Amino acid sequence: MKLFPGWIGVFVLAVAARAEEPAMTMKAVKGKGFPKLAAETATYAIKTDVDANTLWQVATILEDLHRGFVTEFKDQVKADGKSAGKERLQVRFYKTQKSFSAGMAAAMPPGMGPGGPGGGPPGGGPGGFYDPGSRTLHTCLEQPGGDDWKFVLGHEGTHQLLHNRLGIGGGQPGMSSAIWFNEGFASYWAMSFWKGKELVTGGVQKKLLDEFKSMKSSKSLLKLKDLIGGAPNPMAMRAYYSMGWALCHFLRHSAHREKFAAYLEKERDGKISWEEFKGAFGIEDEAKFEKEFVKHVMSLK
Repeated sequence: MKLFPGWIGVFVLAVAARAEEPAMTMKAVKGKGFPKLAAETATYAIKTDVDANTLWQVATILEDLHRGFVTEFKDQVKADGKSAGKERLQVRFYKTQKSFSAGMAAAMPPGMGPGGPGGGPPGGGPGGFYDPGSRTLHTCLEQPGGDDWKFVLGHEGTHQLLHNRLGIGGGQPGMSSAIWFNEGFASYWAMSFWKGKELVTGGVQKKLLDEFKSMKSSKSLLKLKDLIGGAPNPMAMRAYYSMGWALCHFLRHSAHREKFAAYLEKERDGKISWEEFKGAFGIEDEAKFEKEFVKHVMSLK
């Protein structure tokens, strides 16, 4: 369905024939500055200064992301309060880096960057963040470093779903939940999509795969024991993103997949040590597990 500029008032968009198109209400917001439009779907409340066509894309991506998440993890979705979906998830989607920066400055505590200390992924700079305090997703159409805004939206949207649907990632990074998992799984799930009625997962994020291979070539990959069980380290953000994504891919697309749910429970309970990780996946030979992990990732294209 296409929308065109020049409309006034409220549009009620019916559910279309394609399952991924959400029902949505949209209205203009009076006043200067951000936002220009406000929209609601079954799951999300979105404020933005982009055009109506782009807003429709944002809503569709988020609803598809949410539908896949609650379908895949339906047995673990929390059934209390905000986590049960009784309140719409809040989204602020900005047109430019200037408007995004203003929104980021207003939302984040002094000294904090997107996602906590250390800022965003390597090579791109902050192009989005999820604020667990207000449970609000902030991201931008105009991305730094040439990043795909749709991928960044999916990444930050996954942070929001982990917190609001599984109770993961709402506390102190590296203390109540693991940084490698939050950043890695956010990139992993952002690559999921619907093919008709089938949810497809395991897409390869080329930028992160290239980063992983570069780290292997330079012999700078972290030992998994340090990635998973080490103290939070702002200097290790490169590994948290690329190795975190790679590890989530390995765990979900190998013999360890069936035990992934057990690890989600560990994350929810803040049991994120190396020993807890090994217990969740039944790892007895650490060297063998690490070798299998690297082999799996290096075979991806």
